[in-house]
Amino acid sequence: MLIGMLMQLINSSGIGIAMVGTPESVIFFESEMQWARRSVGLSYNAMDYGEQFTELCSILYRYQYVKQKTELTDEIIDWLYEHTQGVVALAVSLIHDAQEIAIIHTFSN
Repeated sequence: MLIGMLMQLINSSGIGIAMVGTPESVIFFESEMQWARRSVGLSYNAMDYGEQFTELCSILYRYQYVKQKTELTDEIIDWLYEHTQGVVALAVSLIHDAQEIAIIHTFSN
């Protein structure tokens, strides 16, 4: 029933709709041939440890909003990968939360 309603909405609206979900939702989108034909199949998976993850960390580290900025080291990259397993959202959250704690600590002293 839900599949039919979503398909009707897409067909009648004439606009593209992005369906977003966890990896488990792929089963839902592949179960109906209509969905499989219309889906792009773009997915974001965890990154392997290597050049791309290092580049991601480098980009994220450019956005430091703390008074005392730190340099990105191999040890920090290793720690980030160990604690995120390459999941981009977790890496962003860890760096964000670390800055938030540093800022709060600065104002509380």
